[in-house]
Parts: sequence; structure tokens; C-alpha cells
Amino acid sequence: IMISRVAAVRRLPRAFAVPARLYTIGRTEGSVAESKSFGKKEKAHEDQFIRKHEAEQLAKLKAEV
Repeated sequence: IMISRVAAVRRLPRAFAVPARLYTIGRTEGSVAESKSFGKKEKAHEDQFIRKHEAEQLAKLKAEV
């Protein structure tokens, strides 16, 4: 019984040490998404997609007429 007790005590601190390392004090999550250059690039990509989609729709309408 003493051996299992020692083994349980040795496992216990590791279980609590892992989650503690996963938390951060500073606000670093989402820092890339909040940067100005990322936002500009994302908007440019969305605008390009919209222009392409509209051009495809116009071509389809012209083909029907």
C-alpha cells in the first residue's frame, strides 16, 4: 500500500503542472488577427473573391440573354 501511495503522490504534481503552463498572463491570443496588416490582407482577399464572383454572375447573365 505504501508503494501505491508514493506513486500517487508523484503523479499528482505533474497533473497540476501541465495546465498551469497553458495559461498566459498577457493577452497574446488573437494578436495576429488584430494586427492592421492582417486585416488589410484579409479585406483585399475578400474583395478579390467578390469581384471574381460578380464577374462570374455577369458572364452567366450575358450567356442567358
